[in-house]
Amino acid sequence: MLLTACAAKKPPEAPVAFQDSDSAQPFAVKILDEINDGRNLRVIGSISADRPWNPDNVVVRLVGLGQGQEKAENVFALSERKKSEKSSAGNIGAGEPVSFVLSVPASGLSDYQLEVLWGEDAAPYLKKESALLEVRNLSYGIKPCASKQNCDDSYVLEGELVNTGKKLVTAARLGLAFYGGGDKLDLSGKVPENEQIIKLAGINLAPGELQPLRLVLEEKPPADAVKLKPRLRVISVSTD
Repeated sequence: MLLTACAAKKPPEAPVAFQDSDSAQPFAVKILDEINDGRNLRVIGSISADRPWNPDNVVVRLVGLGQGQEKAENVFALSERKKSEKSSAGNIGAGEPVSFVLSVPASGLSDYQLEVLWGEDAAPYLKKESALLEVRNLSYGIKPCASKQNCDDSYVLEGELVNTGKKLVTAARLGLAFYGGGDKLDLSGKVPENEQIIKLAGINLAPGELQPLRLVLEEKPPADAVKLKPRLRVISVSTD
């Protein structure tokens, strides 16, 4: 297990300012429990700091690793914690722990990593009206190989990316999963099993613009994927 934290390029809002020059790690993370039931890896922990701090631009990121590669991720924004944990001013006191629970699909994982991100490093994972990306008209199909002896069938996902925000979207991280037509789709933030992480760079999608999306999947989808429906969620976006 590796615990890391990225220094902010500019300090968070008052009452605390964590600078690049800080010699010590400003946050302390404790792992209270970890549960792997074979289907999902669940990590329960808490985060605190040695001085009062504003949680509105701090996130904890859980990354599932397999053979050194990122296989799954989930993010907890401290601003979304229970209201009962907030003070009247919305700030967290020095030494006061804030609990979090994160889970990712366990299939194919050999290790995991926890990261604490704040300031500009956390910005891509925070929901902002000025930086929204939507996936629309998603469809999925198989393109048969022309020669069965020389290649495999291609698994193709097509749809549209729409920038509904007010800033240029330059890159995005998406999560792809499949679910049955009769299944109840949980959009509350739980990461679906066997979710694939897809990284898109060089999008350069201006506010209000639409861009066709066509992905040839590197990982082979479930055997019955043609009978299932794809779900492509936006994990994070980068803006300019």
